[in-house]
Amino acid sequence: MARMVDMMDLDLLSDPVFVNIVVGLAVVYTAGINFSMIYPFYLHMDVGMTLADTATCMSVLAAFDILSRLIVPQITDRLNVGSRITYLVAAVLLAASRSALATTKDFKIILVSLAFCGFVRGVTVVNLNLSISEYCSNEKLPAALGINMVIKGVFILAFGPLLGYLRDETGSFPLCIHIQSVMILVPMIFWVLEMVILRSRKR
Repeated sequence: MARMVDMMDLDLLSDPVFVNIVVGLAVVYTAGINFSMIYPFYLHMDVGMTLADTATCMSVLAAFDILSRLIVPQITDRLNVGSRITYLVAAVLLAASRSALATTKDFKIILVSLAFCGFVRGVTVVNLNLSISEYCSNEKLPAALGINMVIKGVFILAFGPLLGYLRDETGSFPLCIHIQSVMILVPMIFWVLEMVILRSRKR
């Protein structure tokens, strides 16, 4: 057992900071996957958009997602902003934009919300693995990324069906979207608490 732990670098799981990082990433990823599955149905069935308008909204989100992946890394590199801080800010803005989307049925506001949502989502995708590589050494990075993928899979299997069940039971798309936003914010709060604690200890 000890040999396996050493070979697979499972000692990473005894590091509370690493666990806090990968659990946070997994929760945000799970909420993102679930949002991607339900928001077209929300637009079509709840807001009452035509299929053409729904497709337009999806295209806007995807376009701004791609745009942010192209330009944000250049900006953060120039400003020398850490990947994890960038991810944290983007995740909070992502939760806010999705909840804003769930509170309106105005087409123009929805387009703006989805454009912003797509932009900050792209930022989280770009900085997901970078948040891990920023913390871990090069020697432990492959194992760290592997552990992160496993934890993401576990969270998707555990919480994905639960979110679907809540949607079916409540019959409310907005409620489900707000729950996803809360899911994003909770681990980000733990990230902030961890950063504050570590900084206070260094003083």
